[in-house]
Amino acid sequence: DHVKCIAASPVAAFEKAIEDELVLNKDARFCLVTDDLAVKMRFQNLYGEAIYSPTTVLGRMTEQQQFAGVIDWLLLHRCSKILASAGSSFSEMAALRAGIELVPVGVTATSALGAGPAPSTTA
Repeated sequence: DHVKCIAASPVAAFEKAIEDELVLNKDARFCLVTDDLAVKMRFQNLYGEAIYSPTTVLGRMTEQQQFAGVIDWLLLHRCSKILASAGSSFSEMAALRAGIELVPVGVTATSALGAGPAPSTTA
């Protein structure tokens, strides 16, 4: 499921989405939720202080990693909208629970149905 989300919403699509948001609001800040260290480092290097990504335990398998995932999910509730991987139920449920806008990045969410959570960037 993870592979389908990444294919539907590649990192480059998130970079464009962030850059588009920054054109609209140069002071925008983004909570980056990912379980991929390379993605986390890339976005922190590209966008510096515009990126907030507090989780240091990355992954999905251990209890500690799953706990960190819950913290990330709850952090998404504090965002004004979620720039999400297409088909990410993780992001969809966070947006639904928080009552905030969900913006699929990359291909449309309907073309990625059945895909699971992937790196999610929020504004």
